[in-house]
Amino acid sequence: MREAGCVDLRQIASALVWAWTDRPVGDPAVAGAMGLYERLRAEPDRPELLLELSA
Repeated sequence: MREAGCVDLRQIASALVWAWTDRPVGDPAVAGAMGLYERLRAEPDRPELLLELSA
């Protein structure tokens, strides 16, 4: 079971693949796909996502 507010990256990736492969160029459904892709690629670099591990 997924936590409330948790993003399922598999669903987002599936939507991006759909937008880039099954939709015609200029389709409004694809307009924000590249921006979403860039924001998702930047997520792992956020310092607040790092956790301190103690031994």
